[in-house]
Amino acid sequence: MPSRDDITEDILRRAEDAGLDTLVVTADVPVNAKRERNIRSGWVRPYKPTLPIMLEALLHPAWVAEYLRHGLPMMQTFQPYAPAGASARAVAAFYATISPHSFAWSVAEGCRRRWRGKLVIKGLLHPEDARRARDLGAATMTSPGCATSTAARSIMPSPGARSTVSAGPKMRAIGA
Repeated sequence: MPSRDDITEDILRRAEDAGLDTLVVTADVPVNAKRERNIRSGWVRPYKPTLPIMLEALLHPAWVAEYLRHGLPMMQTFQPYAPAGASARAVAAFYATISPHSFAWSVAEGCRRRWRGKLVIKGLLHPEDARRARDLGAATMTSPGCATSTAARSIMPSPGARSTVSAGPKMRAIGA
């Protein structure tokens, strides 16, 4: 969720207006990941094309044509909250200032108050957190059958989903 309540509130309103009925809140990636693969390849902000990236682009003429026709893709979800007339780069820079917002139970509680549909909290790794989510009226997505390793791939010290398998049966029953 964005760090600004006004943006979160408006995004939830827009989702509801669009007819969405389930909100999934991710709890397992509290900071931006240091994706070394992206750093090595030059996919970082601010974006500066390197020779290897330009050579790779030549292998995908449709991508190049699309870029030349339309420029960088716009983060349309966050465009309304950036300064008026902001470029795609400026919107991406703005987004970086408000995201990610660390998961806190107060965030989940705020979402539950604002969101009338189903609420799912993804990435909880402890049975007590799953119980707390259930008590909040949320389902969880953390079990051996559907656990993800988003945090483990993004933040090295985080436990991987497999390391929480011993809690699996308890977690699976909560919110199911």
